[in-house]
Amino acid sequence: MLNLALTTAHFLRDHRMEENGKLYRAAKNPETMIPAFMDDYAATSQAFINLYPVTFDEQWLNLAEKITQYGFDHFFDEASGLFGYTAIESQLVTGTKTETTDNVIPSSNAMMAAVLHDLGIYFENKHWREVFENMVRTLYENILQSPGYHSQWGILLNRYLFPDYEIVFTGSNAQELKRRFDAEYVPALVAGSESPSRMPLLKDRVIPGKTLIYVCENQSCKLPVKTLKEALQQMEKTSSSLCNWRASTHRTIPGSLPGISSTSSISP
Repeated sequence: MLNLALTTAHFLRDHRMEENGKLYRAAKNPETMIPAFMDDYAATSQAFINLYPVTFDEQWLNLAEKITQYGFDHFFDEASGLFGYTAIESQLVTGTKTETTDNVIPSSNAMMAAVLHDLGIYFENKHWREVFENMVRTLYENILQSPGYHSQWGILLNRYLFPDYEIVFTGSNAQELKRRFDAEYVPALVAGSESPSRMPLLKDRVIPGKTLIYVCENQSCKLPVKTLKEALQQMEKTSSSLCNWRASTHRTIPGSLPGISSTSSISP
């Protein structure tokens, strides 16, 4: 299945994407390919992001970043803080809609918000994280009022309120440790490399001759450990402390959250 996914990704990269990140839809005649819509950008970016943890090949993150930046430049609406379904230059002729309701597949804005969340962490892009948070704030009331039509937004709200761990695997045995970690079914954003990398989560964390695991939260990592058992223990201790804090403060999700507004927006 991974080989099939990689074959598809290579085809999209080589035949449906320009150097600047612009995407095209399929067409019978290659000379008349159709410019992609917002859901194409979001879904392709997410697909490339998903390839990274199973390959540790950073080209997929770099391509996702390029596609996402093009989406910002050509689809983002400053007034609403959301993405239009068609490119801004097309809207002058045809108009556009802003898709936020999840259906059989998530809405284009929900998918794009997930992309911004992940890439914002991988590349330490504070602005993209802020836009992700603002999109969740904007849809907050809708999530509460009709969760059945905002299921993906509900998942994003959970990630907003209770961020995932960031787990970094480095060294010659990084892929094997990552496969064993997958069997534990622990929600986390994963990065890894066998060789030195400039990617923020990996920078200065690859030590020659050592295979290490870093447990991180909000891009701040604990001391590295050598075994998966030790890493899971670090996560368990952190989770236990967090649960005790929530219990002591009787923390719940109220009807309205501090800093959350259904009308707030942010510019790119």
